This record gives sequence, C-alpha cells and structure tokens, in this order.
Amino acid sequence: MIEIKNLSKRFGQNVVLDHLNLTIQKGDVLGVIGSSGTGKSTLLRCMNYLEKPEEGSITVGDVTVDARHHSSRDCIRLRQKTAMVFQNFGLFHRKTALENVMEGLVIVRKLPKEEAAGIAREELAKVGLADRMDYYPSQLSGGQQQRVAIARALAMQPELLLFDEPTSALDPELVGEVLETIKKAVDEGNTMIIVSHEMEFIRRISNRIIMLDGGAVIEDGTPEQVFNHPTSNRAKEFFRRMMISQGAEYYI
Repeated sequence: MIEIKNLSKRFGQNVVLDHLNLTIQKGDVLGVIGSSGTGKSTLLRCMNYLEKPEEGSITVGDVTVDARHHSSRDCIRLRQKTAMVFQNFGLFHRKTALENVMEGLVIVRKLPKEEAAGIAREELAKVGLADRMDYYPSQLSGGQQQRVAIARALAMQPELLLFDEPTSALDPELVGEVLETIKKAVDEGNTMIIVSHEMEFIRRISNRIIMLDGGAVIEDGTPEQVFNHPTSNRAKEFFRRMMISQGAEYYI
C-alpha cells in the first residue's frame, strides 16, 4: 500500500501542495489531472524525494519517510521502491539503450553485469526495441527514447511507477507507441501514478482519477465519476473548457 499523509510543499510563498492525503492500493492506476501549476508534477517528485516536502509522510510498502524526521538512508530506501519516467526521457546520452536500462540494476540493485544485461534485454524486447539495444539516444526517435526510459523503470521492478507527462515532449505521431507501452505495463499489474495531458488515455487506463487544485484533491473517484459527474464547481469548469476546446491543452 502507498500512503501520503499531510503532504505539504512550498516554493517561496507559493503553496503547491497543502496537507494532501492519499491512499493508493496495490495494482491501482491513479490518473492525476488538473490545470497547470496545481502541483501534479511536484506530487510525483515528492513521492521519491526529488523534491523535499516541508511537512508530511510518504509510505511505500514497508518504508515510511517523514519530512521532519528522516535520514538520507530513508530517502534511498524510498527511491528503491519507486521508479520514475520523466517527460524529457532522462537517458544517459553516452550510453546505449542497453546500458541505460542496465545502469540502475548494476548501481542500485548491485547485480552482476551479465545478469543486469539479461534483464535489460528482456525489458527492451517487451517495449519493442530488441533491434535498438546498441543504439545511443541520439540515434533513436523521441518515442523510442521514452520506451527505453519505460524499460529502465520496469527493469527495477518497483512497487510504484511514476509517469510525469510521458508524452509531452513527443511529436503527435509518436505519442501512440508510448501510450501503448504504458498500457502493457498496466496490464501486467503494476501500481502507477500517471500525470498526463492525454485525457482520453487517462480516462481509459486509470481505475481511479484525482483532480488537484490549489494544492489539494478536489475530485477523487472512478473515471466515470470524475469525468461525467464532478462535484466541485472548479472541476465542472475545467471539463466545460475542455469540451469547448475539443481537446486543446488547457490542462496539465
């Protein structure tokens, strides 16, 4: 189980997350939506302490990190429970696709290189890149680079996968291949939090949706409940604008 208690994060005087509480069950696919600047990406970055919250605690499995009372070892243990896929891929440019996927297995999990290479090959094959293992990021399309990043995350066998706008840096014709790769990971039963501007995809793939506004959760329910029967005026306005724009990116 993943549990967030009273999570708060500020940047200067700007409160981005305001005593946020959230519980996620094993196997959940949680879609996070909301307008720009409502704390979606910050929430993900606090989940693995890429951003340090001022208050609150985060629990992933048997690891709990409290913002006010924790050690660097606690943060390392939390990060070992999670894996994040960034919008700009985050690959090592001087390493091949295979070496990128191997990196965490060797450095973090301390696996022998031969064993790490075997796992990396398997994960790259799963995302359709068996013929691109020896290519460098500069030799791959944006969609292929993002699939390498997803393979790298999956190879770590995390308890929680975090996707931060995984298609926002891609040309439109490359979005589909990345979304299909994420769907396969969902079908394998991975627990995920996904921030994405692909509203129809979020609606289809998530079993639960939350909407953030003002650093707090203002909607929480099934895709049917949140998209079709929002309870807050703010959410109703959000979806009204989305419908009028016929898919223009007013959100995320």
